[in-house]
Amino acid sequence: MKKLITLLFLGLGFVAQAATSIATPTVSGHWTMAGSPYLVFNDIQVSGSTSLVIDSGVSVIFQGPYRVKVSGILHAVGTAGNPINFTINDTTGWSTDALTSAGGWHGFNFGLYSGSSPDTSILEYC
Repeated sequence: MKKLITLLFLGLGFVAQAATSIATPTVSGHWTMAGSPYLVFNDIQVSGSTSLVIDSGVSVIFQGPYRVKVSGILHAVGTAGNPINFTINDTTGWSTDALTSAGGWHGFNFGLYSGSSPDTSILEYC
């Protein structure tokens, strides 16, 4: 019986995913499956001189009524069989006004692009 329990715990350890907490207001870099799910604990922004690449199959879970502001480059390209999932861990209802903090995810806000290279932002299969 002890061997069975030990094998069960070892097996669960191999399928468990690491979660990455995002608690900073500015984000950039590369979000991969190895760090998925990404747990977002505040509004986040991709600034003008930076970019954020999100790989196919990554899960981004907002932990409250937050938004993504983009003035840099956001490159989030999933596939039909392996989309990028943006969800919210919030049951307070739907957001009806982007200026309030009540209820639901506040989505994406693409502002005026302020980078020096061409804006190649894309959301596909998300």
